[in-house]
Amino acid sequence: MRSGAPRRSLTAVLCAALVALLVSGCSVSIPTPGKAWNAAELEEVVARLTGPNDGRFTPVPVEKIRKTVEANERIEARTEVAPAACQDVAFSNNRVSTKLLDRARVALGLNDSGRNAAVAVALSSGPPELLQPGFDGETLQRCSTIKLIRGVQVATVSAAAAKAPDVRSGSAWTLTITGSDGTVEVALSTVTVGRVNIFVSVAGQKGGADTTAVANAVVEQAAALVE
Repeated sequence: MRSGAPRRSLTAVLCAALVALLVSGCSVSIPTPGKAWNAAELEEVVARLTGPNDGRFTPVPVEKIRKTVEANERIEARTEVAPAACQDVAFSNNRVSTKLLDRARVALGLNDSGRNAAVAVALSSGPPELLQPGFDGETLQRCSTIKLIRGVQVATVSAAAAKAPDVRSGSAWTLTITGSDGTVEVALSTVTVGRVNIFVSVAGQKGGADTTAVANAVVEQAAALVE
């Protein structure tokens, strides 16, 4: 596909949400059951979470990443995905969308205290159709190998089911992204508890820390706080 915009590595594009986050003892107030949470309540949960080495998450203001999210969506729209039915899986590490920012309450946090890994958490509360679940095993098997093509650039994404977090209806999967600038592994873990979706991504170099275990631990913490 052709475009007049400057080319960026597809590996970098897939990890853009994490990159954007990098650039940039109290009780939690529990809303009435069944009600959506507001941004302040979600931010309070993020502030309670710990990541690798017991490091706290740095809050990331939503307004700081909107332009990056918009740019990512434009790039994704110009990227050919094969098989086409696997687009949602291919871009599943970019969970924060403009639709989510517009219609839901969102709180974001980043923890980069682990060795060679960055942990990003996104909590969202809003209309049920925006609180996306993970993927079933059949979908991940069907989309186990995906090619992304933009101009002359080609990247390969290998998707696989992973050990789910120890919470009801939790889901986890991994993406191994290989492009011209190397290989990155991204572990993704998610669950929806009531009206809150918890989504955690951990990105690190291939062969690094057990990124799935790190992602699941954060999801389990957050789920306990919002139950």
